[in-house]
Formats: sequence, C-alpha cells, structure tokens
Amino acid sequence: MSSEPWLVVIDPQVIFADPSSDWASPEFEAAADVIEPLLPAFGDRVLVTRWLPTASREGSWGEYFAAWPFADVPAEDRLYDLVSRAAT
Repeated sequence: MSSEPWLVVIDPQVIFADPSSDWASPEFEAAADVIEPLLPAFGDRVLVTRWLPTASREGSWGEYFAAWPFADVPAEDRLYDLVSRAAT
C-alpha cells in the first residue's frame, strides 16, 4: 500500500452548491476555489464522495426528510449530481 497522501473531497454536489437549495453553503465556491488547485498535486489519489438519500424513510430518516421535503427526491435527481467542477 502506498504511503502517499490522498485528497478527499466530500460531497461537492448541487444540493450544497446551488444558492436556491435550502442546504446551500454560502462558502461553497470559495472552498472549491481552494480545493481545485490542489488536484494536480494528488493525481489519481483524489477521492470524491457523493451523498445519496437512502430508500428507507423508516426511523430518523423519515423525520429528517419530513423536515427537509425539498431533498426527498430520488437519488437520480439533479440535486444529488456532482457540480461540474467535481464531475471531471
């Protein structure tokens, strides 16, 4: 196993980037501007995660999506797409 460091980019998705989303981060673009120049230094050691809702609405997930109904869409919805900067 390589001891080289990895860059992990967590959930760079439309749901967190689009200003019209209730989950938008006002600092999303600023964070992306810091992350993007790091990518070449890590080459193929970049891991990009993507959060997806579970199919189950049992237990706490039911309460969660009841509180945030805009996010209660299928995992294939564009809200869960990676932003274009991260999709390459």
